[in-house]
Amino acid sequence: MKFNRVLPWYALLLILLLCASLMNREGFTTSASTFDQDVAGKKVFVLFYSKDCGHCTKLLPKWEKVSLTHPDKMTSFECSSKDAKTQAICKKYGINSYPTMLVLDNGVAQNTYDGDREEELLDDFAKSLN
Repeated sequence: MKFNRVLPWYALLLILLLCASLMNREGFTTSASTFDQDVAGKKVFVLFYSKDCGHCTKLLPKWEKVSLTHPDKMTSFECSSKDAKTQAICKKYGINSYPTMLVLDNGVAQNTYDGDREEELLDDFAKSLN
């Protein structure tokens, strides 16, 4: 009899955990503590952004949607934090304005993406990275 009372709670917990994991399915985002290892050994299209930037808030949903299809080629990095490690990363790559989109090859800046910020064009650009 106890099993019948406990089972609905486990089912509810499982459903809540599943919903939370689906809600977190955004594009790959890196942090200051993992940035170097996340861009090492591969070519990555990186969006450097600020949460306070209007252009960034318009671009982020498009970026996240496209990055779902290219999780190994695209990431984003928020530069708003004032912690030393975040600021050092933004300084290393010369990030002075937002949004800035760079191609990094093994952590070395290769070029800046200056194209249009439409999903299809971002997708095409990410596909071209090899």
